[in-house]
Amino acid sequence: MKARLFVVDSQTINDVLNNNTVSVFVPNPEGKKLWVNTIIDIISDMLQMEIGDYIFLWETKSGATKNRIHGVHRVISKPFYLYIEGDTAPIKIKVEKAFDFVNPVEEYDILNDPYNKHLNWTIIGKKVAGKSRASTPITSNEMNYLISKLIEVNTSYTFKKEFDEVSIPEDGQDLVLNLNMVTTKEFNILEDFSISELGHLPSRRSKKLKYEKSLEAIFNNLFSTRNSEIISEIGIDLNNLKWYANYLPYSFEQSEIDYLVIESIDGNVESKFTVIEFMKDSSDIDHIERALLYSKWVKDNLCYGIKNIVRPLLICFSNNISEDTISSIEERYDDLHLSIYKYNIEDNKINFNLLR
Repeated sequence: MKARLFVVDSQTINDVLNNNTVSVFVPNPEGKKLWVNTIIDIISDMLQMEIGDYIFLWETKSGATKNRIHGVHRVISKPFYLYIEGDTAPIKIKVEKAFDFVNPVEEYDILNDPYNKHLNWTIIGKKVAGKSRASTPITSNEMNYLISKLIEVNTSYTFKKEFDEVSIPEDGQDLVLNLNMVTTKEFNILEDFSISELGHLPSRRSKKLKYEKSLEAIFNNLFSTRNSEIISEIGIDLNNLKWYANYLPYSFEQSEIDYLVIESIDGNVESKFTVIEFMKDSSDIDHIERALLYSKWVKDNLCYGIKNIVRPLLICFSNNISEDTISSIEERYDDLHLSIYKYNIEDNKINFNLLR
């Protein structure tokens, strides 16, 4: 089970509480050249959510009310697209209350807790980055910590153990990324939500992907649907899957790790961390550096400095960097060994071939 923090305000939080629906704002495409990339970014984040995952609501301050975190909702549907005229948040997911906490916890008490010895890595990273991202994934430790803090400020609460999975509304459509759609010169910017079928956004440019964000969406879909056949091609065993997420803060420096997968042989002890850097084109030294830099940070901060459980990995269209160059870079990052895979897309499917 995973969890995410969704940003809400004093108005949008009522939509969640009254309609049991989390909705994500989609900007109007008019005049925005990177609109499709923004939509793929949103789709990618939503595809990370699975039925049974937890959602916390991070309410931004309003008037005398300070920033605070509410909890805890449970995901009970797959993400979907449902446009109704006038609705500026057509990307949605259905939820229900898992823990029924009346009182939220103040953001200040989370970020400045002297008793918390765990690294609130993604929560603080989101706060420091200050980016207008609708949601952010949180680690298992952060999820448990937030629930404990909510219990602290709620002397009485209930927990709903059993829940029923619900399907998307009849007039909604599955949130997907169609890999068969190729960008043409005629395609420019879609005019409005009502004519934009999100399953038909162009994501490819010939054999290559047009946006690196597409790889995040593809991977979230592969993991959420438990596609073991494809995932095994990059050396990850879904039988051992414990946690995964895209677009994670690297330290607190306002840059991001593309993807992290955590495996556990026994379901408890974290035995393997795969740090993935995505590149839609041919590899370059910059992306190789990033893959190894982020992996070293994961080793030092999440793995107690243990090197042999961290695996740097680069996904790209091809590799043009020499073995000697890569080896010399590895030496500067504790001799972590970088694996490189080529992605191939055909018939709306992706697969991977080991290059190094």
